[in-house]
Amino acid sequence: MTGIVQTARYIRYSSQVQSTDDGSSSVLQYPSRRIFHSHSEQDGYLTTIPQDILHKVKLTQLSIVRNGIEGIPDEITHLQNLHHLILANNRISALNVRVLELKCLSVLDLSGNRLSALPPEIGQLGSTLHQLYLNSNELTVVPSEIGTLKELKMLGLNDNMLEAIPNTIGSCKSLQELGLERNRLTSLSDGICALESLKKLGLSGNLLTSLPKSIGNLASLEMLSLDDNKFSFVPIEVYSLKGLKVLSLADNLLTSVQPDVRNLPQLTLINLEGNCLTVLPEEFWSLTTLVTLSLAGNELSSLSPSISKHALCSISNWSCRLSPLYLPLQSSFPLSPHPVILSFSPTLPPLSLPLSLYPLS
Repeated sequence: MTGIVQTARYIRYSSQVQSTDDGSSSVLQYPSRRIFHSHSEQDGYLTTIPQDILHKVKLTQLSIVRNGIEGIPDEITHLQNLHHLILANNRISALNVRVLELKCLSVLDLSGNRLSALPPEIGQLGSTLHQLYLNSNELTVVPSEIGTLKELKMLGLNDNMLEAIPNTIGSCKSLQELGLERNRLTSLSDGICALESLKKLGLSGNLLTSLPKSIGNLASLEMLSLDDNKFSFVPIEVYSLKGLKVLSLADNLLTSVQPDVRNLPQLTLINLEGNCLTVLPEEFWSLTTLVTLSLAGNELSSLSPSISKHALCSISNWSCRLSPLYLPLQSSFPLSPHPVILSFSPTLPPLSLPLSLYPLS
């Protein structure tokens, strides 16, 4: 492949794009074929990073995705101006430690590869790395040196085989988003609960049955996903997260929701689908900020008679069962700017609304 202009700052190789540049643009896209169409570099399917790219010392962003890259050459160190290195969906089985010598690197994406370990030298990027994505690999452990990434804001570890996270992660004080979904976690480390800047925490698809009391220290947490775990009740510690706006506990084993739910005054969305709920506590209807309520796949047959029209007016997205049923309740809710949507399952008895929701004639 030739024709790379000397002024290029961003170069992207993808197995799904065709060349669109006339040579004058600073953004170059090189033609290559889908993985399943070609297995040779001659047809544009990359198995290595081209040498001519590795000598573009002014390059700041490099993306080679959905190809067959098997390793990162030592010459990567020539790219000392590189800020973004995106090598997602390739065949890389080990991270060359020479990558960690790139002193300007702020974004590293190695998702969708075959990594089984992360070198302890990852700490060398502690002063520059802001985003690290390692989703969909084969990681079984995270090195304790992860805690040296002081500037890290986003860490993606979804879809791996992790059974534990080291407590040293608690030193990543800048971390705002942490994805640990679909791993093999049976407990949550206290280190995670020390992440005072954390806003989003994804723990769906693990083997959790409880949460540590220290999770209440996550004062900045706004989104918590606990879908598809082994919870038989809502962990009481969740109710201490006063700033929580989104809570998802779908596809667990919940049989009830504690009255403590009233302690989540900023909650706008709660997803409790696919559980074993038969009733909701009256305190549920004190959540005046609630906009989306998902209860499909439970065994609810009625709502509390004490529910007020005002409480339901704030809910614009409402799902109780599986198939949508639109009820003519607009006249009952003159304050609501949205239609009230209820849903039910034809295999279960209809959801009955308390009479207090209907206007007196």
